[in-house]
Amino acid sequence: MAEAHRRSLRVALIVLAIVIGAAVSIGERLIFAAALSRDIDLSEIGVVTTNAVLTAFPFLYLALRSSTRLLPWLLGLTLTLAANGWWLAKGIAYQRAPDGSGVDMFGALLMLLSPFIVTAIVAVLDRPAARR
Repeated sequence: MAEAHRRSLRVALIVLAIVIGAAVSIGERLIFAAALSRDIDLSEIGVVTTNAVLTAFPFLYLALRSSTRLLPWLLGLTLTLAANGWWLAKGIAYQRAPDGSGVDMFGALLMLLSPFIVTAIVAVLDRPAARR
């Protein structure tokens, strides 16, 4: 019975991780469109899906560990929203006043690596729970 409960908890946490990834990815598109008075562009489904999976990565890690500690989940969400919010703000600012410089490559690399950095942070934070 305990194994069935653990399995259903893990499935629920995986669903939560996927929902977080999708909500952040689609939410970015919605905010970008609203801030620039544009239509919402979800036509690049591959890009949206890839962004959602990358965004969900830290939460999938926690879900697969069946971690129910609130702090790693909240810190992961906070760091994810901070990084994505920063990148979104840069994108909106550039669209409002393009200077011809193009994409900030360091920022793009940082955003590509951010899910893995956040995963490492939440893994360290979740580790003490596993030792008990």
